[in-house]
Amino acid sequence: MKRKTIAALIAVLTIGMSTSVWAVPSISQIIPEAPKTEQGILSSGQTLVVKNADPVSYKNETVAKAVEKFNNDETVVTVTEFLSDLGVDTKTEELKTTIGEPVIPSLYESVTPVIDLVIEENGKKIYETSKPIKATITVEAVKGMDKKDILLLVVDPVTKKQYFISPEEFNSETGEITATFPALGVLTVLKTAPIRTTGVNPDKYENKEAGELVAGLAGKQSVEFADFFKSSDEDTSAIEIAEGVTVNADDYSSAMELADLVIKSGTDNIYTLEGSVEVDAHRDLGSVDWKRIAQDTKPDFDVTAAEADPSLLTELGTFTIPGSYIVQINPETGEKEYIYEPELSFTSPNSEEVADDDTDGVRQSWKAADENSDPNTPDLVIHAKFKSMGAFTLVLPKNAQ
Repeated sequence: MKRKTIAALIAVLTIGMSTSVWAVPSISQIIPEAPKTEQGILSSGQTLVVKNADPVSYKNETVAKAVEKFNNDETVVTVTEFLSDLGVDTKTEELKTTIGEPVIPSLYESVTPVIDLVIEENGKKIYETSKPIKATITVEAVKGMDKKDILLLVVDPVTKKQYFISPEEFNSETGEITATFPALGVLTVLKTAPIRTTGVNPDKYENKEAGELVAGLAGKQSVEFADFFKSSDEDTSAIEIAEGVTVNADDYSSAMELADLVIKSGTDNIYTLEGSVEVDAHRDLGSVDWKRIAQDTKPDFDVTAAEADPSLLTELGTFTIPGSYIVQINPETGEKEYIYEPELSFTSPNSEEVADDDTDGVRQSWKAADENSDPNTPDLVIHAKFKSMGAFTLVLPKNAQ
């Protein structure tokens, strides 16, 4: 979801070592103090500034049209759609930040309109730079956020090339973002979109067969795995769920109600995912057969005591159940996808966001809170790399104990 007001971006630009500068709430009023540089990037009389987007000045017509559409108050354009308008096939092209981190466009939303980041000299705007420029911009809309959740998207208005730039430094209190820009031109500031676990909504699936299958299986904790194949001719006696691992569907059943994994964009649920994403997917305790899961993990676990005090489930720690797997039903293609022996735990719904291994880059792992969680009981948490959004459930061997 993008913010259309330029006031969302209060920009102050400094080059190299920061100097004291001022900011104003309207981009048209910003006349930054002369930036200080030690790299010799800008010549005398040049300053780096932000301006309202000026598509007429772009040499590339595709970029101009994409920016006009993006900034149109009558439309809502997602990051994926913006890239598509620029000619990027987000489903097949591997997108990365300038330091090599993978970027999944559908996991981001804009917090500013598109603006121009340019060099100004004697009233003339210059969109080209021969060397990268390190600059600091202050963005009101990102105050209070985590550095990992911010990403800058720059598009060269001449070549149409896109650059995803992660912040090198970020001040959460002031909204100051310091980054190195390999090109100038079109700029928008992005933030990560949340992922959530919800009840299934098969009417929203692009694939009709997927919707019909999920609608027929919804609301049941225990579903025979063979029932996932009733409408197909697939041989259910030898289903490959991982490399070198095949199962007989008759030997397995689910241990939780089907749920949807979705990307939230305002009040909308987004089911498109380009690539795969590491998620801690929470599931409300009332929607899972926690007794079966607990005893499959620890046969002597006292389920009677846990009924009186569900917090005892957290003592199981992190575990896997041999032979278990997640089955996902891709809402766009209808294909079944599997995640073999995922990590499981029982954790408070109020647990912190899943931690990333890389402390410097953009977010690579998400917490998917369950919208129906009871704050007084732990959730089942499934830690896995999910291949799509949409319906999923945990499947266990019938003889796991």
